[in-house]
Amino acid sequence: FRMEAQLGLLKQFIACVKANPSMMNSKELAFFKEFIESYGGTVPADPQPEPAKAEETKKEEKKEEKEEKMEEDETPIPYPTLSDLDKVMEPETAMDIPMGDANKEMSDENQEKFSSERDEAMGAMGEGEYEKAMGHFNKAININPQSSMIFAKRAQCLLQMKKPAAAIKDASRAIELNADSANGYKWRGKGHRLLGHWVEAYTDFATALKIDYDDNVNEWMKEIESNAMKLKEYNRAVERQREEKELAERKERLRKAQEDRAKAHQRQQVGGGRKEEQAMGGGGMGGLGEFFNQLSSDPELKEAMKDPEVATAVMEIMQDPSALMKHMGNHKVMSAFAKLKGMFGGGEEEGHDHAHEEGGCCGGHGAPSEEGTTPKTAPSAPHTAPMPDLD
Repeated sequence: FRMEAQLGLLKQFIACVKANPSMMNSKELAFFKEFIESYGGTVPADPQPEPAKAEETKKEEKKEEKEEKMEEDETPIPYPTLSDLDKVMEPETAMDIPMGDANKEMSDENQEKFSSERDEAMGAMGEGEYEKAMGHFNKAININPQSSMIFAKRAQCLLQMKKPAAAIKDASRAIELNADSANGYKWRGKGHRLLGHWVEAYTDFATALKIDYDDNVNEWMKEIESNAMKLKEYNRAVERQREEKELAERKERLRKAQEDRAKAHQRQQVGGGRKEEQAMGGGGMGGLGEFFNQLSSDPELKEAMKDPEVATAVMEIMQDPSALMKHMGNHKVMSAFAKLKGMFGGGEEEGHDHAHEEGGCCGGHGAPSEEGTTPKTAPSAPHTAPMPDLD
């Protein structure tokens, strides 16, 4: 009988090794490994990670990314060749000219003063006396800073003085005061043209023509149309390149994030598997000897594990706890596993009680006991709501 019991334990040990071959490389089983090899057998070594290779692959990927980025940097979109660049001038030094009080409204008694200053300014500008005209324009603006027309006229005067930046400022103020100021768009477009702002000039000229057609404005727009169209296409190409680059960077970040999550999940699974092996005495790391000691010290469990079906199912659950659900309807398996759980989890008594509590899904409370007799206790009634006290 002793030999039979030892053979049963050996069979269980072999089943455990088949389920987890890596346990043969543990220190505790070094003697058994030497025994197998002494008869010409071979115990496969545990697969070793290749950190060096992984690191090398990572370096290669970074290198390729840098090379691709360098290629993108080395092939910028060529700037278009433009005409009439000799007519472009540098912006002048900022001028301190009055813009008036934006909140001031002209009174009726000042209407005559405003008209007088305006007429003086127009007359001086017509005579080519631009500095004198500027003095009168400044006075007129201080009297009526809400006049879109006077700002547009002063912008015209500033262009005659080769002050395109100041002219753009005045023309923009004229447009703020009156969105339909054709002269405001006309003179602002001329200022942009002198500074080489081809697209802005073309846009202002086109708007001025929509409000009030002017032969001079139409001619100016035709002169700069080629440069404006080239720059518009260039700007669109630059924007497309920027969007494509951002999209590629987002895709790369997403790919790396997914790769990192996959690696983290894989590490978690590997770590979780090792913890389960150690918790259940697997992997041969100290818990294996305790497992067989407990097994041999419990006659009921020892007898149950002689059944190949029970031994195989218990080993499967030890390796993969989720397999427990597959065997929930097998009373023999669940009873044996409950005893094992009691040994290694919370004591034999707790595991034994749990096995009986779970009997409803593993064969019921009315299952025969070990002696083959029926328990004296009747099956428990289903849970119902308490009856009211009619007394």
